[in-house]
Amino acid sequence: MAAAAPTTPEARLRAAVTKRGTTVLRLTSDLRLTADLPAVTCPSLTVTGNCRTVRGRSRRCKIDGSERFPGFLAMSVNLTLSNLEVTGFASKSGKDNTFVRSVSGAITIRNCLFTKNSGGVIDVTGGDGLKVEGSSFVRNEGGVIEVAYSTMEANDVLFQANTGGTAVGLIRTGLICRRCVFENNTAKTQAAAVAVGSAGGIRFSRCRFIGNTVTEVGGRGGAVTVGGSYGQFCHCQFERNTIKVAGGTTRIEHVYINGLVEFCGKVPSTGMNGDAGDLQVNCKDCPSA
Repeated sequence: MAAAAPTTPEARLRAAVTKRGTTVLRLTSDLRLTADLPAVTCPSLTVTGNCRTVRGRSRRCKIDGSERFPGFLAMSVNLTLSNLEVTGFASKSGKDNTFVRSVSGAITIRNCLFTKNSGGVIDVTGGDGLKVEGSSFVRNEGGVIEVAYSTMEANDVLFQANTGGTAVGLIRTGLICRRCVFENNTAKTQAAAVAVGSAGGIRFSRCRFIGNTVTEVGGRGGAVTVGGSYGQFCHCQFERNTIKVAGGTTRIEHVYINGLVEFCGKVPSTGMNGDAGDLQVNCKDCPSA
């Protein structure tokens, strides 16, 4: 006799991550995890929220980690997540409860909201990297996205009021970011918005960096740090990004430069600082709108 098909949202999600073939799971109600998810072995998995308000309007489906459990652990798989609200994923007491941790795979995020998570939300190493579209990361703690030895593309993404760590940390990674907003994020030691190091490259088109702050004395790059890497800013806006200096006062510093940085459009008259590196004006190869 065949086993009964899973019926609860959590049970359906658990079954989907271990399917042997391409799988599309459409959630129609919120779910709260009661245990760790199994590792993702489905080679190509799409999880889409299709929830409704009491008046029948479309809304995101919520996945809550209960501040105890991790989400998707994926190795060499394609994972697409869309129309979800992700909350309550909290790495603490030595346990890694990141929502997505991917090695040698491809991760796509569309129309999702990530809020009130802590200790990191998405971690990607190698593979075909991370693509984020039309999504928001708001009021998370301890950093949001880490990508290493890979690529990242972000289009129309909001990073707002995240605290305790750099919103987007990159190591030997190429980033293209279009029409993104980094606003009122705070970090302790460097770059409340984006930090790139170890021969990476970041390219921004029509992005805004507003009110980002590094809170510890000696920290650099209120919004962005470019360390031993390349950075390009095409028609971007910088306002009120600050670092803290001796005596507890603040100073405008939008970008800390230790590499090659190029601007297309208006270059801020202040806040472009560095111990070593070049600042140039060049519109060649700006990301397409």
